[in-house]
Amino acid sequence: MLNQSNRGRNEYGVLRYRARLCRVVWLIFIAPLAELPAAQEPLPTGQETEKRFPALKVPPQFKATLFACDPLIEYPSVLTLGPRSNSVFLAHDYMTGLGEKIVRRDEIRLVEDTDGDGYADKSTLWAGDFNSIQGLAYHAGQVFVMHSPFLTVLRDSKGNGVADERRDLLSGLGWPPDKSTDRLHGANAVVPGHDGWLYLALGDRGCDVLRLKATGWSSMAAVFFVAGPMAPTCTFFQPGCATFTTSRSTIN
Repeated sequence: MLNQSNRGRNEYGVLRYRARLCRVVWLIFIAPLAELPAAQEPLPTGQETEKRFPALKVPPQFKATLFACDPLIEYPSVLTLGPRSNSVFLAHDYMTGLGEKIVRRDEIRLVEDTDGDGYADKSTLWAGDFNSIQGLAYHAGQVFVMHSPFLTVLRDSKGNGVADERRDLLSGLGWPPDKSTDRLHGANAVVPGHDGWLYLALGDRGCDVLRLKATGWSSMAAVFFVAGPMAPTCTFFQPGCATFTTSRSTIN
């Protein structure tokens, strides 16, 4: 009888020891898991993030700051000033960035620095379902988008932070994506000029440079302006109305 009692106490002690051992093992196992998400969570854009990239070399009177990077933005192609200070409209070019197959359509993001520290901390999906975006311009409360073969205009008429009106103003500006696997050499830059017209840079799969006059939200008059640059990619203006157009290897 005494032996059975001792045996029972021994078995009870072994079970308690095993239970304590299991709790210790579980605590040791769970602790690294609890720290894992924090270890893998990417840092927000800031001074520490800038160390990931080589510093830009700029003249002494200039200062370059990393405004935004992944994961806040991805596959950026072009940008334009946003509707508020410290904000930009930026294109996520999945059509080109993810290879030849159409895996995902492009997006326009409103990227903002909401706390004024010089670094973006907010990215909002403003509009989506585009071909490869190679040109963006914000003008008179509207965003003009060059995504071959279209020039599209959007606006946020309700002021709720996303585009709710959209129109394709022109088509035939280069090739559609299913006929151009590299998505390039078509609808490139769109830039507002000093004269109130829009200037479009079109690659060698479209024509050359068009000048467009807005005649209202629902229509646009198109006028051929200049020809010559090979595959122009960007057009910009200098005070005094000097016009510059970049192509593959030249500035005109």
